[in-house]
Amino acid sequence: MPLNPLLLSHFTATSCIGLGLNQTKTSLQQNHSGLARCGFETVDLDTFIGEVAGVDSVIIPNRLNHFNCRNNRLAQLS
Repeated sequence: MPLNPLLLSHFTATSCIGLGLNQTKTSLQQNHSGLARCGFETVDLDTFIGEVAGVDSVIIPNRLNHFNCRNNRLAQLS
């Protein structure tokens, strides 16, 4: 069964290199990776991570509080 094409007329991108398309484009043009040393208190591993700035400040609405996690806060940040 063939799949129907999906037309995307608008989109955004949020990652460790930027929030939104403009910041992402600028980071890519400047060769900025967004990676930083891992600073998690519970992790003792010399490594780099791509943490998204501001994700811990996002507040999930009370009605969705049972879905509160970093991944869903990232989606809300977008």
